[in-house]
Amino acid sequence: MTRKLLTATEAARRFSDVLDNVSHHGARYDIKRGRSVVARLVPARTAPRSISVKELSELLAQLPPLEPGDSARLERDIAAERKRLRAPRDRWR
Repeated sequence: MTRKLLTATEAARRFSDVLDNVSHHGARYDIKRGRSVVARLVPARTAPRSISVKELSELLAQLPPLEPGDSARLERDIAAERKRLRAPRDRWR
């Protein structure tokens, strides 16, 4: 589902309606102050929600491009965390 853009003023004036749309219809809003999006209002979910390939593509398109060396640092960070983390204890054994 695409996000709707609201100014902070619009969001404040229509807050009850906006919350109803989020909770009952799953609407998603970007809230803009001046020229920048400063907040997102999305449904709170207790279970993870799957997303479509289109939504994933839109999400990835918002990320900044990698700088030289970023992928190598990410690989090192992941390797370090894997060493640090232990597998969860199996309670059934």
